[in-house]
Amino acid sequence: MSLSRFTICVLTVCLPWLPANAQDVTPGSRDPFPFVARLERLQLGADVCALVSQTGEYRLERFFRARTDVFVGSLPASELQTLEQLLGSDELRQLSQQQIPRPLVSSTFDRFTIAIFGPQGTQNLLFSAPESRKPFRKSLDPIMHWLDNLQKAPHNKLSADSASHCMPGQFPSDAPASIPADAKDKGTQASSESAQQLPSAGYIVKMLSDQVYRGEVNRSCVIVLPSGRYKTEKSSQSFNGKRKGYVFEGSVGAAELQELRSVLDAPELVHLQSQKASSDTRFREGEFISFSIPRQGTVQRLALLSYFNVRSRPTDPGGMTNMRYEVEQNAKIFQPLRQWLKRNVEKNEIKPVRDAQPNDCWPNP
Repeated sequence: MSLSRFTICVLTVCLPWLPANAQDVTPGSRDPFPFVARLERLQLGADVCALVSQTGEYRLERFFRARTDVFVGSLPASELQTLEQLLGSDELRQLSQQQIPRPLVSSTFDRFTIAIFGPQGTQNLLFSAPESRKPFRKSLDPIMHWLDNLQKAPHNKLSADSASHCMPGQFPSDAPASIPADAKDKGTQASSESAQQLPSAGYIVKMLSDQVYRGEVNRSCVIVLPSGRYKTEKSSQSFNGKRKGYVFEGSVGAAELQELRSVLDAPELVHLQSQKASSDTRFREGEFISFSIPRQGTVQRLALLSYFNVRSRPTDPGGMTNMRYEVEQNAKIFQPLRQWLKRNVEKNEIKPVRDAQPNDCWPNP
């Protein structure tokens, strides 16, 4: 069985497009925009998002393979109140990203993102697959139904050039805004974390690695904090199986930490442009490695992608033998960083943390 990016991308390195000043959960920071929430549902061939203001005005955008629809409208007071009540459920407001299951593979491309704006900060929740939503269906199903009904409500249509992916800043004017390149590319994820900014750097570097082989995904990740503490995880999941994994914690000394900072500040690494960690390539075996490096208020997102046994036509070079492959060309630039992680983290023999569940090394709030 071959795995395409539609069974992998949703659950591995692709991440939600969030407001530029938002973290996964940002308690204590005040959001400057007077909005209630931003909702987005991304499925194969279609991407729908909505941004709702505190006055009931809303922006609705739908991205399809061949067109983009942009609408603005105003909710009746009763509908706005209904949405606020749904978003204010105890289960949802107390939920953190760390509590949401994150399967490595899924047979369905269907992800849901919620950003709830409030005086204490923005709560951002990503449900990467239907399996992620299952424990919270009582709270989420009514919200998703509300988003479906919003698309049927009366509203005014704007030019497709005004699409902003429901981001605060272009609301509700018809001024042109740049559309993320992926938003109209076969209905796939509209962005990665490359545009996301952090109010403060909660970590120095994060690495996420996925190896895909014969219907199984093996994932490892590492996150290193400014204090020298680190967390690493190892997990795996076969197609139609359950995810299993372990969490490890440790620390490095001041000398090792300074060495890491020097590695990250290498000019050839600093000057690399952020990349989208996804591809339309179909394959049987592959390796995906992504790096997140906070730099002066933004996060540099870098990716290494390699594929083997790539599906091809018989007329393509290597097509008859099924030996076509694609190997990342910038791998050498990342060698010093990968060697540091292997030497100071991966080779350490430490026991797993009892009762800890992998969360893909998301930084704690």
